[in-house]
Parts: sequence; C-alpha cells; structure tokens
Amino acid sequence: MNRERLQDWANVAQILGLLIATLALIIQLVSLANPGWLMGVIGYRVSWAPTLLGIATVIWVIITVIAIIPRKDAATSWAGGRGSLWSYCAFIAVLFLSTGIWLSTKPSLSCEGYGITIVSPKPGEVVQSDSLVEGTYSTMPPEGHLVLYSTELDRADYWPLYEIHFDTLNKKWVGNLGRISEGGRHIVVVAIVGDSGRILYDQYWRVAREAGVWKPLQRLTEDTVICDAVEFRGP
Repeated sequence: MNRERLQDWANVAQILGLLIATLALIIQLVSLANPGWLMGVIGYRVSWAPTLLGIATVIWVIITVIAIIPRKDAATSWAGGRGSLWSYCAFIAVLFLSTGIWLSTKPSLSCEGYGITIVSPKPGEVVQSDSLVEGTYSTMPPEGHLVLYSTELDRADYWPLYEIHFDTLNKKWVGNLGRISEGGRHIVVVAIVGDSGRILYDQYWRVAREAGVWKPLQRLTEDTVICDAVEFRGP
C-alpha cells in the first residue's frame, strides 16, 4: 500500500475518532442532565467515568490534531513519521472511547433516576403469607438487577424473595412476600444489586430448590443499594 493511501486511511481514522468522541460526549452529558433519557433507551445509567473519558478523548484528539497537522512551511512530511503518530493517536482515541462506552453499559449501583418505590404493603399494615409486594418505577432498572428481600426488625439477616415481574405499560412491578412468621415486625426491601449481589441471590435459590435448604443470608453484598423499604406486621 503506497504512502498516499496510508495517509488517507490515517485521516479517516482520525476524523472518525473525533466524531465518535464528540457524539459520545454529547450523549453522556445529556444523560447526566436527564438520566431517565438514556435509561429509557438502553436501560442503563451513564456515570461520570465514561463522561470524563469522553472529555479526555476529545481533548486528546484536539491536541493531537494541532500538534500533528503539517504546516504549510513544514519540511517534514508523512514519510518523516507524522502519519504513523497520527494513526497511533487515532487508535488510542478509539480504544479510550471503547473503554468508556463499555463502562457506561455496566449497571449503575444507584437508585437515583429510577424512581423505584413500594406502594404495597403500607407501613404498619398486617400482612398474610404469600401477599404481593407492589411498587412503581419511573425508568426501567437494569434487567435482572432489581430484587426483593425481607427481614425482621430486630434481625440482621435477609430472606431473598421471589423474582420481580414488571408491567412495563403501567410502569409497575410486583413480587411475593412468601411465608411470613406470625406476629413481629417485618421489613420488605427493594434493592438494586450488582454482579456479586445477583450471584448470591441466584445461589440462594439454587441451593433452596435443589437441596431443600432454606437459610437466610447473613448479610447483603457491598454492591447492594436499597431503593425503598417498608415495615409491616405479620399475621
């Protein structure tokens, strides 16, 4: 491939890097100003991390362009190394942005922007076993990362509850409290969990169903963020 063709490809790579960086930055900034916008499109929040990566990428590309574009009176041509450096910078910019985009698709460990609330049971209500837990949301949370737990007021362990089901038309969700011990004060918790929390949740149900062993969790994982909790009474 001749030198002129290499220069053309380097130009294309640099321009694409700049366009991708600018587009990613715009999307991320709009999402920060209105988190529900992007969450409604792809179901994920965008954190500051990829936003800063986008800003850094744009700055990097601009500096690269200013430093590398050959001046009219420049004696050094692409053959003198400018083309190679240009290509390397474009590659780094695209790699940098790819990392930011990958980070932005990881579920955010925050309830902010999702509007997740419990509407039933009501605080202080007397609840029977297998009663429904109902709630609402403003923006769909990450798939598989919204879970329910129950506990007793004076205990530090948690019982994972059945999977949550969503009514996307009315932006509602519903779960089941399962068995409730008589009397006492109980708490139902709805939370967003990260990968570790989800693995622990799945492991609990796998052991319970395969071995018939039902033991509460001694604690929740560090990547568990409680969105809402309601205290109620047993039958």
